[in-house]
Amino acid sequence: ATLNDDDQSRLNRYFNLARELGAEVITTHDLNVANALQRIVKQRDITRIVMGRPPKKKTNIWNFFQESLVDRLQNENKLVDIIILREEKITGLYRRAMSASQLPPKWIDYITVLIFIGVITILGSLITPLIGYQSIGFIYLLGILILSFFVGKIPMIFGIFLSAIFWVIFFFSDSWIPTVFDPEDIALVVIYFCVASIMSILTSRMQEQDQFLQKREDTIERLYKIEHEISTATNLQELRLKVTSSLEKTFSGQFDILIKNSENHLIIDSVLPQLKEEKEQSVAIWVFQKGKVGGWSTDTLPSAKGIYFPIKFSKSIVGVLAYHPIKERLLSMEEINFIQTVAHQLGIYLERYIFEERENKLEFTAQIERVHQAIFLSLNHNFYDPIEGMIESNNQILLNSEDSHVRSLATQMKKFISNIKHVVDNIIAISELESGFIYFDQKANSIKDLIDQSIEYVQPFKREHAIELDLPDQLPFLHFDFKLLKLALINLIVNALEYSNLSTSVTIKLQIFQNEFCLSVLNEGPEIPNEIIPFIYEKFHHVAGSTKGFRLGLAIVKAVVDIHHGKIEIKNLEGEKVEFSIFLPI
Repeated sequence: ATLNDDDQSRLNRYFNLARELGAEVITTHDLNVANALQRIVKQRDITRIVMGRPPKKKTNIWNFFQESLVDRLQNENKLVDIIILREEKITGLYRRAMSASQLPPKWIDYITVLIFIGVITILGSLITPLIGYQSIGFIYLLGILILSFFVGKIPMIFGIFLSAIFWVIFFFSDSWIPTVFDPEDIALVVIYFCVASIMSILTSRMQEQDQFLQKREDTIERLYKIEHEISTATNLQELRLKVTSSLEKTFSGQFDILIKNSENHLIIDSVLPQLKEEKEQSVAIWVFQKGKVGGWSTDTLPSAKGIYFPIKFSKSIVGVLAYHPIKERLLSMEEINFIQTVAHQLGIYLERYIFEERENKLEFTAQIERVHQAIFLSLNHNFYDPIEGMIESNNQILLNSEDSHVRSLATQMKKFISNIKHVVDNIIAISELESGFIYFDQKANSIKDLIDQSIEYVQPFKREHAIELDLPDQLPFLHFDFKLLKLALINLIVNALEYSNLSTSVTIKLQIFQNEFCLSVLNEGPEIPNEIIPFIYEKFHHVAGSTKGFRLGLAIVKAVVDIHHGKIEIKNLEGEKVEFSIFLPI
């Protein structure tokens, strides 16, 4: 049945409402509604059908010879529950739908039938003496078969009646005056009428089925072509050009594809003149944000000039497919499904494209970072030669000079050089840790050697502070990377010395448990606010009011602990004490 614009719009609204409620809308073609429903029931394993039954109509003679739709569904689907919703009154929509499905054929069809039957009658009158009047029925039957390919059902019924009447009047008797026919002639006419009717109905159904199959084949072919263009597109520009060109050949209008950027915002870079208008852009953005069809001929923003379809992949919206019709003809449900299918295929491609772009960008960023770290590491290593030279020269001054003033300056210089060396060590360490090129050498090491070497390293940083030890009587060998854990412990001790109150001590504590050991550094100093503890391991993070150093130490400690699959804790203790603890598995 052909629906007018109002009914088509209402039907589209019903389908859109069903989609919003989470339903799946399926469009299928078949000459018989019952066959189509049975096919969908079997394909989707449906267990319940809710359907409407039209208002009561006058009894139709054909109802005595065929089962109703509900009866067929019940007989052939025993495991399916069927719920019937009956409309008691004949609504305007139902009346228009019935009238649309029973539109009278064009008068040209009746004229064609009349002329064709007339020509057969004239030819039959010329050859009757040769073949007999009974054979004329076969000629009429052939004519009816030919006509069934060109005219509709009602003109065909008219042609069958007309040919039967002409056959009886012009060939069964010598005059137009009715006479009493033989039973054989009556039987011949009845059989002719039945055979002609059956042939015309079968031919008509074959034509309809052929049209359905041809329409489906055309749709599948167009979809296959567009999917092929989508899958073979090498870039977005080629994708937009090919897909929009194919759609514009199918639909009377203009298409364009809008995609999102890395910040998840829709890019309005369309060449369509309508999308230069702010109103149309607002509709496209709304569709992208809400994930619903909007614009012209819909319930959402219907004053727009175009209709916009969200391009989805899974639950994410990756773009918008815009359609601006040249003629304001409402799209049928099949056309909407076609465009939405194309939008779904575009969603698969665009999601893959966006993912690949993101991965390429991350890989490019990682490569740049690795190159940067390698250059930075190389430059930092170049600082070692002059620093080592400065340390050696300063040591020579302390050994050979007897001038107290010179020795005092050399002692201060040693502390200064030690600070520079510690900063360079940390810069090199953080560069190696972030580059991923560091070698992790976990094996049994002496915890005593680790603590002794760390204390020796921090001697220039002690000032008036003392370092105390709280260790078990027996110090076993434990599994860890000596170089990395020494680096972490040194930074914990230096950090504790920097933030300790004057003339206080820093305590190094070791505890050994069943599955892990804990190495703690405790100092007496200001508490660390709880709100900044989550950020204290970030590079260059300074506590408010402090400008000491580059603040790489705790970031290095955190990285070393993570490499060992351990954890780090910070505790503010009573009496202005802060404890940093490293827990590593044994």
